[in-house]
Amino acid sequence: MDATPLAIGGVPLVGLQEVSEEDAKATFKKLCASFRISENVGDWLVETVGLRTLEDYSAFITSEAEIEAKITSKIANLAQSGLQAARLRQAWLAIRVAGTQAQEAKKRGDESLDLEALLPLHDLKQLDALFHQRYKLQLEVQVAPSDALVSSLAKQLDRRMLQVQSVFKVKTLRHSLLTTRKRRKLGSIEIVDAEEAIDEPISENVSNYLELLQVLLYGLAKAGVRPLEKQPAEPEGPNTRSTAYVQVPLDVVLRYHRRAARCVKLAPPSAALTWLQQRDERERQLWVERFRFSNLPLGQIIEQTMLELDHAWEIVPSDDLSATSANEKSEKTPKSPSKIGKLAAKLKDGTRLCSDWNQGGCAERCQKKLTHACSYIIKENGRVCGMRNHRACNHKSKSAS
Repeated sequence: MDATPLAIGGVPLVGLQEVSEEDAKATFKKLCASFRISENVGDWLVETVGLRTLEDYSAFITSEAEIEAKITSKIANLAQSGLQAARLRQAWLAIRVAGTQAQEAKKRGDESLDLEALLPLHDLKQLDALFHQRYKLQLEVQVAPSDALVSSLAKQLDRRMLQVQSVFKVKTLRHSLLTTRKRRKLGSIEIVDAEEAIDEPISENVSNYLELLQVLLYGLAKAGVRPLEKQPAEPEGPNTRSTAYVQVPLDVVLRYHRRAARCVKLAPPSAALTWLQQRDERERQLWVERFRFSNLPLGQIIEQTMLELDHAWEIVPSDDLSATSANEKSEKTPKSPSKIGKLAAKLKDGTRLCSDWNQGGCAERCQKKLTHACSYIIKENGRVCGMRNHRACNHKSKSAS
């Protein structure tokens, strides 16, 4: 017999694998249980029709109208045949949709669905063991990254497909313990039920941002805890760089977090979150770009990028982050209110001026809805300055320049 495989245009055809009747019955038993179809319907499809897989069922029925003609009308004494036909239609549609999605994902090389899937339990336990062995650290559920986050990050590292995570969407292990996701395997097709999660509202503020950023960084450290293939001959010690030994060292990502927590304290409270978020996302974007287009471990990229962008974090932000001029950056420290001189409450046309802003306080948008303009009273003519590019506490330095 000719052993040459069947092919079309040089492309080999993938034939059907042999499936025993026992395995086929187990598959259709799961299908019937999932869609509440009578078990004897599944047995009939296997024993009488000869179906072996869910793909067989999908191909056996070419339209919803055929279900009654080909199945329910053929089974003797079938109770509630109309209801059974309806559920068979639901099962057939679900299989067709799942098959179409799988083909489309394979065609465009889209691995996003796979990135969201959990790692096998063995792999997750191995990462936990390596993390504990290296750092001797047991994270509490409130700060530990969820298994889904660790799984996704581990796959992103393995495939060099790192993504910029949204910090406020990061989930902790505590969140995953309050979440149930049911998975059912039907033959070669996995059906994932919708999550039933208890989503606690998160206030978008600096404190929560830093907490969730730390969770994300813990996730990177756990996902990247495996040792590098090429390591220095010298054993790792106090005088060696951790980035030469593991993919993402914990000390490096925590150093990144400490810098963010320290520098954001310099920002005005009203603008601190925006200031922090912009710098953090910009730096993590560079991690992604450099990781995807190089062969360097992520830990080394993080360390290198931190050195390059350190200056961007150390700049003291002004009250108005969106419109800081060169002159404002060079202004002297604001004078105390007692040394400013006489201030006006309003302009000549009656426009009310913000006293807090003129003395170095108030946010970019005045909570009192007053005008941000210099209220300094010029001694020579008694006129109110009224300029909007400086405060009364900086009036002298402005006029001198």
